[in-house]
Amino acid sequence: MDIKRDIVLRMGIVYVLIVIFAIIIIAKIIHLQFIEGDSLRAQARKPKQNIVEAKRGDILDRNGKILTTSVPFYHVYFDPRIDYFKKHGNLFTDSVKALAAGLSEIFNESSQLATTRYYNNKLMSVYSNQKLLLIKRKISYPQLKRVKALPIFNKGSYKGGLIINPEHIRVKPYKDLAYRTLGYLQENAKKNIVGRVGLERAFENELCGENGFKFYGNSPDVDDNNMRIIPKDGYNVVSSIDIDIQDIAHSILKNFIVEIEARYGCVVVMEVATGDVLAIANIGKNAQGEYTETFNYAVGTKAEPGSTFKIMSMMAALEDGVVTPTTLIKTGDGSIKIYDKTIQDIIKDKGDKGTITAREVIKFSSNVGIVKIITENYDKRRSDFINRLYNMGLNQKLGIPRRRSESGY
Repeated sequence: MDIKRDIVLRMGIVYVLIVIFAIIIIAKIIHLQFIEGDSLRAQARKPKQNIVEAKRGDILDRNGKILTTSVPFYHVYFDPRIDYFKKHGNLFTDSVKALAAGLSEIFNESSQLATTRYYNNKLMSVYSNQKLLLIKRKISYPQLKRVKALPIFNKGSYKGGLIINPEHIRVKPYKDLAYRTLGYLQENAKKNIVGRVGLERAFENELCGENGFKFYGNSPDVDDNNMRIIPKDGYNVVSSIDIDIQDIAHSILKNFIVEIEARYGCVVVMEVATGDVLAIANIGKNAQGEYTETFNYAVGTKAEPGSTFKIMSMMAALEDGVVTPTTLIKTGDGSIKIYDKTIQDIIKDKGDKGTITAREVIKFSSNVGIVKIITENYDKRRSDFINRLYNMGLNQKLGIPRRRSESGY
């Protein structure tokens, strides 16, 4: 009897708990249906915000040729949860097969997934389960026009459940020409796609534009055209690069780098009348042993100026009147010892026992000639030589709109 009483007691407790849970569930349903129902339904119908990407500006060469541009692609979704389907139930069921056949034809892929049956099953499944369906990523504009003309989808977002999210893909028509100088985009810490290096970064504020917003929801009573904030496209940036000259500089540099198996090299072509950079090629060997534009050596690295500094030295000497273009300089056998260093000329046979004019010092790029001019005339007044260089502005920033412009670089 004690066992029977114990069983009855336990069953009674279980029964009471079930009744309590049932009452709680019923109370919750009543609360949601009659107290919060209107509020929740209104919230469900409230338009939701979706970012509309601004078109990033193009980067052009000096002649207007497009070096970098944004090509639009579209992500297409189907949302079966709209109110219009609930009020017009036959719209979907009567036209879903035609919609599936149209999608199969537009996205004619080799895979068996891209079949009418596949799309029909997917559409029916999400319609039954009331879930969002991704139809296709990154479709072209011609494909999008065909999708928008299909049954059901031709009624738009609020009556046909078609959702379109545009995305702009950055492309370079000239491939790797000036690749590093033009730069590329990358996601930052805030999940925004911004210019990472090169002109893309230097002119980020001008290129990026301002994103807009589109509002979508389940109500067919909302005017689709008025439910948006139009994005402001970015400005185009015209560079000083001449892509034809860039092509020549790139080809010559790459051929030479490959021939001598150098680690890296760069070429800068400047229009001396204006100072405009017409081409800037940077080629280095990557981890796979391939020669590519991976780093802007011309701008991002520091090195001794080498023979280019002969020009500044000669300019200082001419300005101070210590030499004239016809002043004779004895370079001897093409070598000279300065302290513990021996300076040598590459071209040693200059005729007339190595006696050349100041003009020929530059012509032959004579290390010995320029060393003799400077040491013989400025050894006891070095500050005069240095001040001449300062007067040329060699220690000043170039004013080039690039990140972290260093003094003299």
